[in-house]
Amino acid sequence: MGLKNLSLADRKLFREFLGLQAHELSVYSFANIYIWRSIFDIQWEIIDKNLCVFFFDPTGCFLYLPPLGQNLSLKASGEAFKLMDKKNKCPAVSF
Repeated sequence: MGLKNLSLADRKLFREFLGLQAHELSVYSFANIYIWRSIFDIQWEIIDKNLCVFFFDPTGCFLYLPPLGQNLSLKASGEAFKLMDKKNKCPAVSF
């Protein structure tokens, strides 16, 4: 599938994944994720039925939230860390 840049058109998809489990923290809202666009390049990908949201800046990237899905996928987690290891100047940042 590949990484996609975050846009307002992704709102519905994000709300579906964000709503799969109950959360009380504002980080689990599309609006909160979207407002960071002025500081970070936000990209996402669905890996093994889990939504993975990455924040990029000149030093590298990080996974903003744990992979979101009906069930946490070990494959999604592993693939997310592989991607971060490739993008980060220092792979230790991925941990």
